[in-house]
Amino acid sequence: MAYLGYHLHWSHEQLLNLEHLERLRWVEEVSKINQRLTEAYDSRVAARRS
Repeated sequence: MAYLGYHLHWSHEQLLNLEHLERLRWVEEVSKINQRLTEAYDSRVAARRS
C-alpha cells in the first residue's frame, strides 16, 4: 500500500477503502507507467552516449 500511497498521493484510509483486487490493478497500472518512464529515460541516456 505504501507503493500506491507514494505514487498516487492517496491516504491510508483511501487505500484501505479499495477492494484488494482493485489495489492490485492500480499497482499494475503504476508499475506500467514507471516502466515506460524508465525505458524512455534509458533511451535518451543511450542516445546521448552515441
